[in-house]
Amino acid sequence: MTMIRQPVYVVCAEGEEDLAEKLAEPLRGAGYEVTHDGTVLVGESRIGNAMKAMSAGVPIVLCATARSVGSAWAHKIVNAGYAGANRVFVVQMDEQAYVEQLSVKTKVAKYYADPVSGVRELVDALTARFPPVPAAVEPRRKRTGSGLQYLDEPTEVTLVDADALADFRAQMRPEVSGRYPEGLTSEQFLDQIEVWADGGLTRTGVLLFGRSPTLACSAAMVKCVRYYGLDRSDRRDCETYEGPVTDQIVNAREFVAKHVRRGERPSEDHAQAVPVYAYPMIAVREIIANALVHRDYSQDNSCVHIRVFDDRVEISSPGDWLGHDIPAGEPHELTEFNGQSKKRNYRLAHVLSWVRLVEGEGSGIPSALRDCRNAGSPVPTVLRESDFITVTVWPRPIEDTAEVTIAGTGQRLLKPRTLPRGVKTFVGREAELGWLESSPDAGVFLITGAPGTGKTTLAVNFAHQVADRYPDGQLYVDLRGFSPSGRPVQPAEALLLFLDALGVSRQAMPVELEARVALYRSIVAGRRMLVLLDNARSTEQVLPLLPGSAQCRVLVTSRARLADLVAKNDAVQVALNVFDRNAGLTLLARCLGDERIDAEPGAAAQLVGYCGGLPLALRIVAAHAAAHPEFPLQVLASELNDANSRLAVLAGDDESASIRAAFSWTYQALSPESARVFRLLGLHPGPDIGLAAVAAITDLTEPQAQQVLREVCVAHLIHHYTPGRYRFHDLLRLYAHEQAMANDSDWERDDAIRRVLDHYIERSGRGDRHWFATERLVLLAAIDSAAQLGLDERAWRLASAITPFLDQQGLWHDLATVQQTALGAADQAGDRHAQAEIHRNLGGVHGQFGRIAEAVKHYEHSLRLCRELRDEVGEAHSELALSKVYGRRNQTDEAVFHARVALDLFRRNSDRLGEADALVTSADCAVQTGELRQALDEFKAARELYRDLDNRGGESLALEGLGQVHHGLRQFPEAVEHYETALRLSRDAGNRYGEAVTLSRLGDTYQALGDRAKARSTWQHALELLHEFGDPDADTVLAKLASLDQRGTASVQEPAILVVDVAPSDAHTLRDGPIRALRSAFRRTDIDWDACRFEDRGDGVMIMVPAAVAKAVFVDALPQALVEAVREHNRAQPESRRFKLRVALHSGEVSVDDLGPVGASVNFAFRLVDAIPLRRALDESASPVAFIVSATFYDNVIRPHPNADLGAYRQVSVAIKETDATAWIHVPSP
Repeated sequence: MTMIRQPVYVVCAEGEEDLAEKLAEPLRGAGYEVTHDGTVLVGESRIGNAMKAMSAGVPIVLCATARSVGSAWAHKIVNAGYAGANRVFVVQMDEQAYVEQLSVKTKVAKYYADPVSGVRELVDALTARFPPVPAAVEPRRKRTGSGLQYLDEPTEVTLVDADALADFRAQMRPEVSGRYPEGLTSEQFLDQIEVWADGGLTRTGVLLFGRSPTLACSAAMVKCVRYYGLDRSDRRDCETYEGPVTDQIVNAREFVAKHVRRGERPSEDHAQAVPVYAYPMIAVREIIANALVHRDYSQDNSCVHIRVFDDRVEISSPGDWLGHDIPAGEPHELTEFNGQSKKRNYRLAHVLSWVRLVEGEGSGIPSALRDCRNAGSPVPTVLRESDFITVTVWPRPIEDTAEVTIAGTGQRLLKPRTLPRGVKTFVGREAELGWLESSPDAGVFLITGAPGTGKTTLAVNFAHQVADRYPDGQLYVDLRGFSPSGRPVQPAEALLLFLDALGVSRQAMPVELEARVALYRSIVAGRRMLVLLDNARSTEQVLPLLPGSAQCRVLVTSRARLADLVAKNDAVQVALNVFDRNAGLTLLARCLGDERIDAEPGAAAQLVGYCGGLPLALRIVAAHAAAHPEFPLQVLASELNDANSRLAVLAGDDESASIRAAFSWTYQALSPESARVFRLLGLHPGPDIGLAAVAAITDLTEPQAQQVLREVCVAHLIHHYTPGRYRFHDLLRLYAHEQAMANDSDWERDDAIRRVLDHYIERSGRGDRHWFATERLVLLAAIDSAAQLGLDERAWRLASAITPFLDQQGLWHDLATVQQTALGAADQAGDRHAQAEIHRNLGGVHGQFGRIAEAVKHYEHSLRLCRELRDEVGEAHSELALSKVYGRRNQTDEAVFHARVALDLFRRNSDRLGEADALVTSADCAVQTGELRQALDEFKAARELYRDLDNRGGESLALEGLGQVHHGLRQFPEAVEHYETALRLSRDAGNRYGEAVTLSRLGDTYQALGDRAKARSTWQHALELLHEFGDPDADTVLAKLASLDQRGTASVQEPAILVVDVAPSDAHTLRDGPIRALRSAFRRTDIDWDACRFEDRGDGVMIMVPAAVAKAVFVDALPQALVEAVREHNRAQPESRRFKLRVALHSGEVSVDDLGPVGASVNFAFRLVDAIPLRRALDESASPVAFIVSATFYDNVIRPHPNADLGAYRQVSVAIKETDATAWIHVPSP
């Protein structure tokens, strides 16, 4: 018979597929069917495939490397694996992989220490839980022919859910399990119970043990819905359950149980509480099982439905009941069908009767009827209509408590129902509702949160949801802890309301608080009641209102944390936050209708953003929009756009229901000092604030500030979201600022702002990268705020302080904004020294964006200012910046000149750090001109200076330069060594941009060494960083990656790419002579012109030569043939029709869409042909053709060829548009 091989999925970081294969090969040898990331087609989601495999029960092997364990996807896979019964097995592939980050629970195999032992440990661990190949057994019989029931037909499904099968076998009744010994393999067991045939599971087998039963029966699921009221017009909850049919039965029963639970009662031995339900749950379970077992599975567009209404539960299954002719539309009692019936799905019913999930075979309906009788419930009814059989189960009668009277009065005790009306537009809070639902039915639950977060809405709606669990009544009181009157309800007043609701007459009402508490607790004792204490101010207000009965649930809502209630009275706290974007949009849709939100999704999202996700604000906005249905939502969004008027817009028709009023009630409860701190924090410009800055802006010591902040946090007016840092909700920040403007004098506000700005200036002078990373957004906001307030010196000084950090992190958009703001401040202050520095910084930003002309303007302006100020050190820095930018433009003479001037100025002023920087720049120029020995000496000298100065960032630059030189000298091991040391220093210094540049060049060296896997992974890492920075060099790295051999789809080719441009450029000439010359050269070298793809793109001609053409032809044959063809043309033409050709050669991945060849490789080739060094080489040569070859093409085609004249190729740096790369120029002899 067909053998089932256990599948295993090996996942690794992109570019490390070779590691996955090192594990896959021995696993295959051990009998496993292995898939890994290297076998995934381009375009498929790798983590998506791994998660799909895991959800199907496939074990996952994670190749743990330094890259993979630091990634978010690895943690996601590990966490999902542990949620799925520890299906992840971790193999540590290198020593630097800190697997402790992954919270590993399974044994880690240490492959790096000993590959043989590591593989053995992995195989042993897998075999213990997932054996590779089950033992072969002879099948009982082969099922063929007709006459089989639908579910007994074989399928092509072979994968078994091992957990479902193991659970089933563990739950079999003893009288059954004895027939199937534990020693049977999974395959033997499946065959013997007759759910395996013809090499696959039958449909019954898939329903019971398949990983996805819908593969065999597309509608193998159950849909459960709970409705408001008595019909289907208003849905409350909905769930769809798939998976093995046993899971469907359990999950569907639990759905019903969750929504019909009335409470708890003591067990017979009083050892524990057992749940009490409104319906006979054994009957519900049996009817659900009957529906799923006996339904017609051949109806592939219908599934089982379970509907929970306020007065009944309906279970509907597709098809009729075999052996019973039930007239359509006529209800029947279930007792009419209490007997033997013909089974549509005999095997499924038979096998399911072996487990304790359902009653014995044939006893489902009798068991259901018996449970209904015992519970006193009406007999279930059966109705056939629309190809469904629907069984309706009715609730048991509510057990009425004996009449209770108040001692000594004869007054009858009432069952109060004083809950306020719930909100039909209640949405969100699924997590909080789920937690409250699953919590014990008795106890004290405290719901806290900031003003407007919906505490009362949640409490009231949940109270209505569970009210039927508390048959003795529900009590509600608004304690007005934070209200416009400022006077909270006293406990004695609240007890008066409670006792009155319970039926106590005013004459029998005690006067003293203690007596009222005693009477209240005496009446409630032994009763199941729910008490909702809304808007509490303090623990003291709540304590007298707590029932003494252990059977009551108390819900308390408060803006305060009520720590004593939690600590001393075992209250369980539920803290509410604001809505996320999706929940906010759902609330607007519920209030305004889906159509209106769908019509303006952008405006709706803006409304959620302006409200900060605060539910109260969203409801006010929805009320405004509902009052004016003719107004577009964008009108309201525009009104909220102005932060200064936002609180006014968010005022409802009732001012007491406005956002401002909600905040004011809590603010007014603060002590004077806490209120002052709250107001001043509203002046702070950043999104959050650290404790030291709080102390500065409030003029307190840090301990004093921390003490005052505790009260503000307890009132939920600010959030202590991480140790030492605090943040406002956006609307609370506006309210705090509004209060500061109204209550604090101008000088108090100005002093506070100056204090906090001076704090940031002082602290930034000694801040490390971690501090800057934490405060980055704050500092950016502070710079902008200082400039707007006219505090110009503080603005540009803060900008100067954060510039090195932003530059190292590649945050150039931030840097551009900061420097532009700083320049305006410096201009306003007339500070020319600051102007010179800022222009130099702006030049650097423009250079990073490839805007070279703009960069030169700023550098020259800075240089001019420094000369006027006689600032030689500043002048040297500007000269050095000019040298770098001219180097990027391949204007090497100008670059060398400015570098030498800078070096002389630094040395004259004994600036050793500047001297080292100038040596690095001079060495870069030497690399461009091919003076590699000079570059080697200058990089070494610069490194020594940096080491003397303990400047690790500078040393990494020098080391990277040394790596570049050694690469050019073909000393690749030395290049790798220097690059890796440079990487380590860049990472230590937090220089992420320097890390990206070094990675890009290290990848070049790995490619030159022939290590394509390392080249790919290194370039991929560089690309991730450059994309993060938005750096145009990312396109160059993408082209390098595209040049590597990768698996692709049928639409992807790997051709040679020629881009040809003509000098002088003339449209008529381009169509005529050059094309004839190209065709002639191709013919002479046996390249089939018609097999090539030819495109004239205006800025050059592209010829895509099929990958099947041996690229060796481009080493010598084609260049010489093209030179000869152009010479022949030019000899026969007058001077005006002669031309020269520039040719770029590249090879890489090219995608072909409807518009033709596209991709980074094509773009890169077009940029190469326009490179200045190529133009210059053609102009200075008598040859009619000049070639420029990409580093990829040179390393893979030219250099390895035995006949290549490597001396005829000259290495150059190419800087044009967004491209900055290394290439090789070859000018064939004329």
